[in-house]
Amino acid sequence: MQEIVRKSVWAITRHNLSRCDRITTVSPSLVEKLSSLGFSAGLITNGVDTDIFRPMDGGDTRRELGIGEEEFVIGFSGSVERWYALDEMIRALPEILRIRPTTRLLIVGGSLFSGYQNELRALAEDLGVTDRVILPARNPTMSCPATLPA
Repeated sequence: MQEIVRKSVWAITRHNLSRCDRITTVSPSLVEKLSSLGFSAGLITNGVDTDIFRPMDGGDTRRELGIGEEEFVIGFSGSVERWYALDEMIRALPEILRIRPTTRLLIVGGSLFSGYQNELRALAEDLGVTDRVILPARNPTMSCPATLPA
């Protein structure tokens, strides 16, 4: 089923791209990928609203997520999809924990195209690091600007 969905999404994407006057993306790697597929794309990098994303205290968010004050957090915020290879980060976590036992991995975001989040939870369980990986459910009170300082 997943292969059918992937092929269908690619067919729709290819159809749409072939009818575009101009293609832009926020990622240099996507510019390269599109080029390898025969499409020309320009690069416009993401901007940041510094009124929203600014230095702030992450203490409340850390407490809400159960992260101790002295714990070291490796964080990811974005689409939780395979192309970010978050499974590799979880696979590396046991070695990281041997070096820095207070490490927590915080993955914030949603999965639009797959059950990747569930796969990541299962992988963490298989590797015995479930207590070190935080994959919060979508929570409207837990915004991206609030979780970044955690």
